[in-house]
Amino acid sequence: MFNFYLFLSFSLGIIAGYYFPFLSLKRFFALFSLFSLYFSYKRGKEFYFVLFSLFCFFFLGALWMPYKQEIHRFLNKKHIFIIKVVSIPQGKHFYQKYTSLITQIEGRKVNLKVSTFDYSSKKEYLSFYTVEAKLILRKYRNRKFLYLIIAKEGTKQRKTPTLSLLSSKFTFQILRKYREYLSLPVYQVLSGIFLGRRELMPLYIKKIFKEAGLSHILAISGLHVGRISGFLFFILRFFYIKFRMRIISSVVLLYLYSFLVGF
Repeated sequence: MFNFYLFLSFSLGIIAGYYFPFLSLKRFFALFSLFSLYFSYKRGKEFYFVLFSLFCFFFLGALWMPYKQEIHRFLNKKHIFIIKVVSIPQGKHFYQKYTSLITQIEGRKVNLKVSTFDYSSKKEYLSFYTVEAKLILRKYRNRKFLYLIIAKEGTKQRKTPTLSLLSSKFTFQILRKYREYLSLPVYQVLSGIFLGRRELMPLYIKKIFKEAGLSHILAISGLHVGRISGFLFFILRFFYIKFRMRIISSVVLLYLYSFLVGF
């Protein structure tokens, strides 16, 4: 029954996250509930442990779902964007193509992933940039697609926060270890699933996921985080670790993994 309440709390957090715009507050309360969960466990306060477990999963759900964006006012006109490059830039003849995470539009905080066509300077993976660009919406077969077009002189400056820089270095170190000690197919699969580097996976591996009905797991960013956390939760059971410690370990992994790959 407690597992059901955790699931319900997480689901309610997803709904709340869609309507609550302040990402910094969501992160603060998530961390606060995590630390409170740990201290209530150490002090043997069962009631507070259950309470903060529900709070923790609620705010994790709120972090999972980005705030709804009303972007129609920013379409088809040049604006100042702050973006994070979240896929390896693919060099074309006159431009680079990659996926970027828009964090700000004209000073307004958003959380929006878009396909980007960059005609300006070269970009580096997991780096932040201030750019002047145009956001374009296209409709195809009742689906909507967003594209960010950066002109030749569109890049204004590069800006990488310290935490993101550390996360980038950590990610590259893991990739280097994967490449050094694993065969190429294993390296590609593990990088695609556990580090969100889907572009490294060969086509035949992607086809396997598609035919198995699991392609959405790779397509939806962050969904594999929950799978890994749930896998850890049940694996720890074989080592006779108590239920509470398994929950805490799984939640801690969620935070660490989200920091590594990006919220």
